[in-house]
Amino acid sequence: MGLGREVESFIETYVSLLENGTAAIFAGAGLSCSAGLKDWRKLLERVAEELRLNISLETDLVALAQYYHNKKKRTGLNQIIKNAFGANTQPSENHKILAKLPIKTYWTTNYDSLIEKSFENCGKTIDVKRKNEDLTTVIQRSDAVIYKMHGDITSIDDTVITKDEYETYSYKREPFRNALKYDLLSKTFLFIGFSFEDPNLLHILGTIKILLQDSMKEHYCIMKKVSRDDFCSGNSELDEKNCQYEQIKRELRIEDLQKRYSINVLEVDEYSDVTAILQEIERRFRTKRVFISGSLVDAKPYMQKEVEDFVFQLSKDIVRSEYQIISGFGIGIGGALINGVLEYVYDETKYRHIDERLILWPFPQSIEDEEEKRNKFTKYREDMLSEAGVAIFMFGNKLSQKESTIVEADGVLEEYNIAKKRGVKVIAIGCTGGAAKKIWEEQMAEFETYFPSASYPGLQSLYEKLGEKDLSLEKCRKLVLEILDIIAGRCQSK
Repeated sequence: MGLGREVESFIETYVSLLENGTAAIFAGAGLSCSAGLKDWRKLLERVAEELRLNISLETDLVALAQYYHNKKKRTGLNQIIKNAFGANTQPSENHKILAKLPIKTYWTTNYDSLIEKSFENCGKTIDVKRKNEDLTTVIQRSDAVIYKMHGDITSIDDTVITKDEYETYSYKREPFRNALKYDLLSKTFLFIGFSFEDPNLLHILGTIKILLQDSMKEHYCIMKKVSRDDFCSGNSELDEKNCQYEQIKRELRIEDLQKRYSINVLEVDEYSDVTAILQEIERRFRTKRVFISGSLVDAKPYMQKEVEDFVFQLSKDIVRSEYQIISGFGIGIGGALINGVLEYVYDETKYRHIDERLILWPFPQSIEDEEEKRNKFTKYREDMLSEAGVAIFMFGNKLSQKESTIVEADGVLEEYNIAKKRGVKVIAIGCTGGAAKKIWEEQMAEFETYFPSASYPGLQSLYEKLGEKDLSLEKCRKLVLEILDIIAGRCQSK
């Protein structure tokens, strides 16, 4: 998918929101449909048939659910919900991407548990709010809070689906309404799979509009364009007429959402474009997090002070360029790396906390059992690299077990293999020797695999220079910064 100017602008904005912690998601039925579940219209198709109505002619689905409730009581609707959402459906690619991003706030009208599953699959802790009582408790150190605005499959009797339940929502679920109002005022939402036909959400948006007038916070929504392929009655003339009618309605709705509620709509050609946008958001966010790997007991052919100055200045330049560094405090380079970040952070007034620019994962040193130590170190490395989009490898030497010779650092090589497995882009500074040289040689041997020339034209010639034997560390530093910016999409290679 080629990114238009509007989509490009949104992606840059949303990446910034992720960095400052104000991004939020509102998931509608369309997000779950991408995993194979039913939307509202398909959910109530059988309901319409039993009421001798045509679902394609119905516009008030809440009223339709109420009519069925009047005849069958709540048990009939409960069974339909259970049948539709009780299956062991797995999260879609969109769910998986969202769970990997540092989004703390999720709201949804969906009854399924796909958002929760996607977080659990990532090993993250979630705080799920299904009913009023849940709002009074907090799960400490949770990675995200998920508000199930209309309840969910775990408590079918408490789900909101009929007209009665919508009309009494403001009274029975007032704490949810207040919480949503606050989040809409303080965070920027991305609405995914949402049609904006939900009466509760529209009422809350309307209330905020009355209070703030022209000062409402901007939000975003992704919608699929109306397509001729969406209409297939068999009557081409009728289908064309219906398509044109829906396009007019869509244009009016987009204008209404923007002017009344400050919701900017991004239209895409296909549902798969939503995935492409989310993937690009994740890629750009990850490339701003740089993992630095290396260990050093022998600086040759460089002087120790020269190496320390190189690591110090490189780390300082990286954070100056608005990247965040992740490091396991490698032997011989960890101190200089931290000092470079500290000097920049404390000299720069816009940063008040070092963790805005540096994430440290120091390895535990008190484990005596070798197998336990290996397993824990591997887990540490996997966790560190799960946060990164780019990994820089330098030096990578250590003393052998007998401490008589200098050998390649197997820990650095393990981090490289984890990085490859996770699709992290690698910058290996081959001129520094050790494991870094071995990694650089492998990268160069299969350069097109790691950096396709169609996506990174001209990058190979820059990368080759990182392996030059007599390359000064000063030139090396400038090369690394240039390559890093190219990988992050900030500049083009020459």
